[in-house]
Amino acid sequence: MDYDGYIPDRFMLYIFDLDGTLLDSLADLTLSVNILLRRCELPPVGSETVRRCVGTGARNLLFRAFIFSAKQAVAEMSSDDLYRLDNCLSEIIWSDVLDDPDPLTANERADRYPLFDTLITQMLPGYQTIYLQHCTDNTSFYPGIRSWLDTLLTRGKTLAVLSNKPDAAAKKIISALKADGLFSVIMGPDRIQTLKPDPAGIFSIMTETEIPADKTLMIGDSAIDIATGKNAGVAACGITGGLGSEAELTGVNPDIVIRRRE
Repeated sequence: MDYDGYIPDRFMLYIFDLDGTLLDSLADLTLSVNILLRRCELPPVGSETVRRCVGTGARNLLFRAFIFSAKQAVAEMSSDDLYRLDNCLSEIIWSDVLDDPDPLTANERADRYPLFDTLITQMLPGYQTIYLQHCTDNTSFYPGIRSWLDTLLTRGKTLAVLSNKPDAAAKKIISALKADGLFSVIMGPDRIQTLKPDPAGIFSIMTETEIPADKTLMIGDSAIDIATGKNAGVAACGITGGLGSEAELTGVNPDIVIRRRE
């Protein structure tokens, strides 16, 4: 796909989300989640489930994915089997989180499920290790993205990354794709200690690059990315066809919409 021509030339700083915007990373995210679930004797989840769970950081991905997996396990077991459980699934059942009406937002009510919240906290370092090992197995730029980035650089634009992905994984992927020299700043939650849609990352990138808000554009595939841009007072561009829901993305009224085509 040719991304050129959608965005007015007045912008000088392009801040990109990674997963679903620049990177087709769903296969490696799904693989890593399922390795961890298997270690916990829980059933795997499909890539479409993982797609719905990403966007607000690794911890929240696990919070949601573990609920979906545990619900599947419970549905496939008899009451006698459930009674005899003495493993990770039994901890999840006792936490009452499986009764949450919406697994996709259950992380926002984590204080209601302290046992489950503690379990996910314990699981997070293991997941981050697994993902760092596998984050470059299948991940690649979406078609047309690399040439677009190169074109922007030739026009004198400054490029940056703002991701909820852990910094080490983001930098490893970008290095594996031989794209280190494209971005002036690569920023994630380890560095700024907060997640999108908090605008702190955008503010920090604008400070580092000395480019003002009226020349800055936040680009992402999810409603969270658009909210991040708006929270920072900068223009926001939505790209469809990534990991985020197109309906949710367009529903928050991005300033610019790029509809990704094959």
